[in-house]
Amino acid sequence: MRRVLDYATYQLVVFGLAGVALFALVSLRGAGPAVSREVFETALALDPHYAAGHRVLGEELVREGRLIDGLEHLRRAREDDPQDSTVCLSLGRAAWKAEARTEARAAFECAAAAAPGNVSAWADLGGVSLELQDLARATSATERALELDPQRNDLRLNLGTALARAGELDRAQKIFFEAARRSPDDANVAFNLGLTLKKRGDAAQATQWLTRASQLDPNLARAWFHLAVLAQQRNDLTVARDAARRAVELEPSAENRALAQQLGVP
Repeated sequence: MRRVLDYATYQLVVFGLAGVALFALVSLRGAGPAVSREVFETALALDPHYAAGHRVLGEELVREGRLIDGLEHLRRAREDDPQDSTVCLSLGRAAWKAEARTEARAAFECAAAAAPGNVSAWADLGGVSLELQDLARATSATERALELDPQRNDLRLNLGTALARAGELDRAQKIFFEAARRSPDDANVAFNLGLTLKKRGDAAQATQWLTRASQLDPNLARAWFHLAVLAQQRNDLTVARDAARRAVELEPSAENRALAQQLGVP
């Protein structure tokens, strides 16, 4: 049976379309978010199950720094439209920002399932899975993201990290070497390659890449720490002490201070 459009539904459609138009205008001009929010709030008063309204309002609140309020609307949007990839992706990012990583992972799983070609969904799923130490999911999701966008070296960094943590050092080394080839001036890439080589027992190449990392970013305390350890292993105590001293100056953590004390750094 053909549905007759009642007045309230008509108002909802008008408010929804007006809100989308205003939000697009706001995004382009960078002004007037309150106006757009008021339109969507009115639309939601007419229909509390208006998923798109909850999503746009939630995204706007998150942008304004009202993370908890934004999350509430994004969760409502997910309840009303549980398979919408855009809703799931927005919810995942807000939950991740709020450090609700398990919720974020579930939302990113939804986004990736609903839109298998969305590289952002797979990349975010891989990233939050890495933080949760779900290394198998971090690996598979990041591999899928790289298939979709082979130019993203940040994905290689995440993939190599997941593989290294899982003990797959050969694969991790291969990924990091490719990342270094593509971004030779990235200190984090050089560091992770050096650390992987150190774990594999290749002290000479590890020292080379960790030195490269410390040159690219002289404030990278982790590089100085591992350079100190490698110098200590080859009994080059002068270099070891200098590197340990630098590590403590940059980051006086318990680990760095313990190594410096062990090496007799005053």
